[in-house]
Amino acid sequence: KAFDELEMNRMMFAHEGVRVRGVVLNKVRPDKVEYVRSKMGRLLEQRWGVPLLGVVPELSYLSKPTLAELEKALDGDLLAGHRCRSLHYGVENSFLVTTGLRRFLRRAFEQRSPSEWRRPLFVTHVTRDDLLLGYLAQHQRLMTAQGGAVDGPRDWAGAMVLSTGASKGFPDKEAFPDDTEPLTYLTQMAKDSNAPVLITRYGTLDALHIIESYTAKHSIHDTARVSAAVAHYEPNIDFDALLQG
Repeated sequence: KAFDELEMNRMMFAHEGVRVRGVVLNKVRPDKVEYVRSKMGRLLEQRWGVPLLGVVPELSYLSKPTLAELEKALDGDLLAGHRCRSLHYGVENSFLVTTGLRRFLRRAFEQRSPSEWRRPLFVTHVTRDDLLLGYLAQHQRLMTAQGGAVDGPRDWAGAMVLSTGASKGFPDKEAFPDDTEPLTYLTQMAKDSNAPVLITRYGTLDALHIIESYTAKHSIHDTARVSAAVAHYEPNIDFDALLQG
């Protein structure tokens, strides 16, 4: 299938008079890299007479958006935890929380090691004061345990997204002010503890969908991701052969 897709592109290039100098395969499953390198390299040489210049394994970190990107995508407002804006959060660690407080705490903080599950993103409705309070308590506990650091290789920096709206499939007939903002003392607690709490006008399901479907953009200002991309791609692409072509 992969070669068929390449062949379609080669035919379009040929129609426009574009010469193919080589092929780089991107986002290959890490466990398939050597197999792909051997098979595709041989096919390209035999059928096209061009080299396989690189096989780049997928690196999930490069597709993780920063909290600042998610704040913009959700048309949101980060109430606190602004130091976490440049941190990256993965879609695979984003969860819609609808359970009770005890189950939430057990699943999010007792059954998983903070150093292994470093940056969860909890999505819930702004009226779930119990979940917000539980999250803030755990945030304060973990910040104390790790000296307030959030950007170390094993530091926990979970964030919470609070939805103020109703999902499109089940809209409110009438909006109530109490349903659109967290309790004042909880907002102050978030600010006092510098916990990353993001408010969005979207409903919980819509907010989660936006997060899950978001495509992270590379930016020169995101030096961590740029450095990671350079370090990841450089050894997996034969730039010398590319430049000689």
